[in-house]
Amino acid sequence: MFRRILKFPLINNNMKNPFYALAVISLIYLSCSSTSPKHATVSSDGKYDSEFPTKSSSKVLEQLSESVKRISSIAFYDGYIFPKENKVMKTEILSESYINKAVKSFSFNNSAAGTATIIYAKKKRIGILTCAHVVDYPDTVITFYPLEEGDTIRYIETYSLKKRQRNFLVDLPQGDGFEILAIDHDLDVALLGKELLFPSFSKTPILNLPLGSAKDLQWGSFVYVMGWPKGQKMVTRGIVSNPNRDQKHSFLIDALFNRGFSGGIIIAIRDGIPNLELVGIVSSVSASFEQILVPEAEQDVSKFDPRLPYSGENFIKNQQKIDYGITFGISIDAVRRFLNDNRETIESKGFEFSNFFSDSQ
Repeated sequence: MFRRILKFPLINNNMKNPFYALAVISLIYLSCSSTSPKHATVSSDGKYDSEFPTKSSSKVLEQLSESVKRISSIAFYDGYIFPKENKVMKTEILSESYINKAVKSFSFNNSAAGTATIIYAKKKRIGILTCAHVVDYPDTVITFYPLEEGDTIRYIETYSLKKRQRNFLVDLPQGDGFEILAIDHDLDVALLGKELLFPSFSKTPILNLPLGSAKDLQWGSFVYVMGWPKGQKMVTRGIVSNPNRDQKHSFLIDALFNRGFSGGIIIAIRDGIPNLELVGIVSSVSASFEQILVPEAEQDVSKFDPRLPYSGENFIKNQQKIDYGITFGISIDAVRRFLNDNRETIESKGFEFSNFFSDSQ
């Protein structure tokens, strides 16, 4: 239809019929405008956006990712094993005499990995924010013999004591590990810091992002989530559900969660790109436990023939099952209160409180 209109002798008639020419031009304009895509617009209502961004966010997200690091934590323990006939009780642990009743000593370590964000860098000091459960290990671990018929006292089977702990960022190896400056187990937030041996040659990337307010999130608010699941730096997206689910303004998102994402940042958009705001950090994911039958631990599973029925001993194992798509978010409102509540302790460690989340070094 478009080509047939161009074949009309418009030019040969030297525009003698202006109404005819105007009609043809109008048809050409309508043909062109009808094929143009319609772009969605973001309303400037001052609220967090619920629609997918209409502008590219790649550059700003790449810049923010420089401050999001992988944190590893490891705790080292020395332990002792006691025979039941020695009847070691918890009260004896208070003295060193319990060691004489041990029949064997051993050592082991527990480790965890997650996501930490650099929120402070001034002179030689660095501060990072993560989840408490990533760096929280008990000082002592005690196991007891099961109570048998007639027993009234639980006797200790093993006793382990934490000797040291190291928290470190993979690409910041200089000096000792990070020290826990403040921790809130109920909120699941921890602030860590360290002093470098010498100032860094390059500028330390800080999360220089406006702090938002999770209490302003609504059902369907769009968010980005950035962290280190399975040791890989990644960004994903999610939709907010159940905002303000408690007095701490916690919320749920449907972003996929894998181990290592704990402590990752949650970013919302207010009136379009590039207006990003930090609204929280990822805490954990919904999970359930199921009991399954497993073969003997000593058996070499690779030698099992799948064509033959298994005839060995069966044991019950508790296996964790992650409910993907139900991820818990800690509000930035609660994080700010946590920092304010621990301001005195933080400043006593040599950190300037006003420089948290500030890019001045």
